[in-house]
Amino acid sequence: MCKTALLNLVSADNCLKFRACAQRYNLDEVFVKTNQEITSSFAEVVRQDDFVQLDIDNMSAVIKLKDKTCGEALFTGIVQWVNHNPLQREELFVNLFSQMEFSSMSKDFLVHVSKENLVRNSSVCLSLLVDETLKLAQSPFTGKILIVGGNESPNDCVVYDVITRQPTHLPNLNIGRSGTAAVKVGSKVYVVGGFAAVDEDGYGDSDSNDNEDHDSDDTDEEGGQSDDEGGLSNDVGGHGDDEVDLSDDEDDLSDDEGGNEHQSCEILDLNEPTEWKVLPDMSKHRLNCGAGFIADHIYLTGGQNQNATTLSSCEKFDIHNKMWTKIKNMLHAREEHGTVVCNESLYCLGGYDDETVVLSSCERYDVRSDVWNEIAPLSEPRGGLTCVVLDGNIYAIGGFKNLKTVERLNPRLGTWENIAPLQHDHGQLSACVIGNKIFVIGGKTVEVYDPTLNVWATAFEIEKPVSGAAVVAI
Repeated sequence: MCKTALLNLVSADNCLKFRACAQRYNLDEVFVKTNQEITSSFAEVVRQDDFVQLDIDNMSAVIKLKDKTCGEALFTGIVQWVNHNPLQREELFVNLFSQMEFSSMSKDFLVHVSKENLVRNSSVCLSLLVDETLKLAQSPFTGKILIVGGNESPNDCVVYDVITRQPTHLPNLNIGRSGTAAVKVGSKVYVVGGFAAVDEDGYGDSDSNDNEDHDSDDTDEEGGQSDDEGGLSNDVGGHGDDEVDLSDDEDDLSDDEGGNEHQSCEILDLNEPTEWKVLPDMSKHRLNCGAGFIADHIYLTGGQNQNATTLSSCEKFDIHNKMWTKIKNMLHAREEHGTVVCNESLYCLGGYDDETVVLSSCERYDVRSDVWNEIAPLSEPRGGLTCVVLDGNIYAIGGFKNLKTVERLNPRLGTWENIAPLQHDHGQLSACVIGNKIFVIGGKTVEVYDPTLNVWATAFEIEKPVSGAAVVAI
């Protein structure tokens, strides 16, 4: 058969056979023609039985002929090729997947990709997939994570850009803090409580003389549902005697002293991040408390005092008047619990009670009525968990002992459901939401969750390991 006739016979149905023939007999023009046919009809070519018969060298050469609009066809072809001989080809999937073009894929197809076992069984593939969805989510996707304090570097405040993954160091805290809580309001970041650390190698003495007598009456009244903690009434709503007004003292607190270490609070303006400024002390010492922001007030829940008593007490801080006000006790004493704000209500999840029992119970606080109500418990007890709100759902993530499991609450339905587990297990995780993704920091690893794909993947690593830190998105 003459060369001209061969060229006229090349089609999507047979181009792989003709390509092999052209390679064998050095038919350069036919070889070029088959490559052109592969490029122009790629989606049809990868559906042919001949495609799964290719060896790895020819298969790799063929997929390089794709254009950017063929991402879905390429993925389908690669999966079929691997599954045709999984014993020999499965180990090649990660390298082939790294050549994928995601920009042309629909959201529905990306969900299909995330459900493929070859992808789900590879942390590398999951990371590649989620990394690409970050790039595709917004144009451009931007976001930064501020990490404050922690067990390993209690004075540090470091910002990580989630795209460039580069750190920027902000001014150190006045007092090193582990087990602290943070809230961002506009351009300002508020950091409250925690275990005071004197430097990066050791922590301050929680039973120091300065602190020993300050709140000594709290010990006998915590751990339950006391109606009168530390002499502060539970009744709020404008009762002057309930307020702790220290606004005039802010300028009198030196940077060296930082107020009462375990009760102290600090604020940093991200528009002028030159130094952390001291705020009025909380009414109580609080380590591992929860925090949330509603209507010009920062709400604090539970925690542990200087005598290692787990607290049920709660209070709120007026960011304008700089006053602390007592609010109703939680139904259960909690520390190392999760606290989030959803639909203008405060939710507290899990944690430890005063007997160090891990809790599954959860409760909701109505700011209008000053009332706590029990809600559906977690599917498993969680202490040292981290929590966020995304798209109106509450996520309870990880916890001790090194839980990978994650569950999600729809407040309207009042039911928890399990979702994809974390890739890594770490204690004392921290988390925040950027765009429509959840970022979780544990150790040196930052994981990211895509709710559309229901996939966790490793995003990047940070400079120093982190546990017991506060994290906010900025």
